[in-house]
Amino acid sequence: MRFDDGTEHQFDIVEHPGSVGIIALPEPGSIVLVRQYRPAIARALWEIPAGKLDGAEDPLIAAARELREETGFAAERLISVAALYCTPGFCDELMHFVRAEGLTQGANDPEDDEFLDVAVFTLAQAHAMLAGGEIADVKTAYALMLLG
Repeated sequence: MRFDDGTEHQFDIVEHPGSVGIIALPEPGSIVLVRQYRPAIARALWEIPAGKLDGAEDPLIAAARELREETGFAAERLISVAALYCTPGFCDELMHFVRAEGLTQGANDPEDDEFLDVAVFTLAQAHAMLAGGEIADVKTAYALMLLG
């Protein structure tokens, strides 16, 4: 890339199809989280359900699919609430945050490389988990911030 001052610099950029983060609310004051081992940091984290878009897939369709796959829940209502770049310094991933309401429980169907624990926490518990480091990813911290 050539800058205005005439210098040239090389950048490595990860191209990503985009993703969804689902703020799943089974009842007022509670949230669904999944616990998953993350090899990049060599530990498991509690997180909101999330996943990659399939090509040009509509984020609401992806949210319904990922919610079912990871948690078993289906939602009556899916509401787009925000879209943010996750790590714009090296990646073009845009995460769409979707609020899922009117949940009904079914069986989850995780992908072959996903080994998940699923649980419902009160928002107070989730905020305490964030303060204690059990929740340590930005997407989940942002979701909790949106909920107050």
